[in-house]
Amino acid sequence: MEVFVKEGLDQPSVLVASNTKSSRVVWDPNPQFREIELGQARVYKWKDQDGQSWTGGLYLPAHYQEGRRYPLVIQTHGFSESEFLPAGGFPTAFAARELAAGGIAVLQLGSGNCAVGSKEAACNASGYESGVKQLVADGLVDPQNVGYIGFSRTCYYGMKMLTNGTMPLKAALLSDGIMVDYLQFALFTPEEFNQLIGAKPFGDGLETWVKNSPGFHLDKVSAPVLIAVEKDGAVEMWQPYSLLRYLRKPVELQLMNTDEHVITNPTERVASQGLSVDWFRFWMQGYEDPEPTKAEQYKRWRELKKMQEEKKQDK
Repeated sequence: MEVFVKEGLDQPSVLVASNTKSSRVVWDPNPQFREIELGQARVYKWKDQDGQSWTGGLYLPAHYQEGRRYPLVIQTHGFSESEFLPAGGFPTAFAARELAAGGIAVLQLGSGNCAVGSKEAACNASGYESGVKQLVADGLVDPQNVGYIGFSRTCYYGMKMLTNGTMPLKAALLSDGIMVDYLQFALFTPEEFNQLIGAKPFGDGLETWVKNSPGFHLDKVSAPVLIAVEKDGAVEMWQPYSLLRYLRKPVELQLMNTDEHVITNPTERVASQGLSVDWFRFWMQGYEDPEPTKAEQYKRWRELKKMQEEKKQDK
């Protein structure tokens, strides 16, 4: 007798018992999934502009209609073809099935062949953008309505996308991660940052930092940015928040009531993922959850939208 977990990208986990003659499900920990429209998820493959192969998971909106173009949120930091991961890659900030239930497609990114180093962020950004371009060519995605969620290391890639201008984003959320900016260098002095930028921020190397660190190019950010961080980490992600506010660009900083990087507490997961859903549905669909406890949140966000519109008019 063998007992094992059976699951897949589009198949919720069940416990199966098997012998040489037969097998059957002995426990379904989530029978309620049978009553929920989860949408479909499929493996999606593409190549970037350098010919490198990429693989990710494409979560289609519930009640998906072929030929209709949907908003798209890019999620990052890994992909498994064999696991049922309804949030996507990690439970912090990622909300693939939840966004799909609200009518937003999600592309959960796997790893390309990007080497660690000074070209790492640009390489990953290129891979993400190529995936979006293929989805647009497939007739599935609205190219003017693409969002991005970064978590941990991929916050840096998101900052690169926000400041390089090659693919404008409609909205972005960066959660509890590295920005590879000067403030984080001063706080942590990580040698890895020097490797990512290509120099130390002293002498002639400071010019390389000014050129390559996204923190010096926040004037190019056009998308509203939500920065979410665990409750003791506000100072670590303060530079982009503070300077985007100085530039009168739509930005919000939210402290999550957790001290975990990868959130495990169910209540805190709901708060983190629910915030992601609210943020992207507001900016990409113009939707506001009528829940009374969220009224203040939407009041702030409407002010951010007003600020964004005023900046466009100034140009």
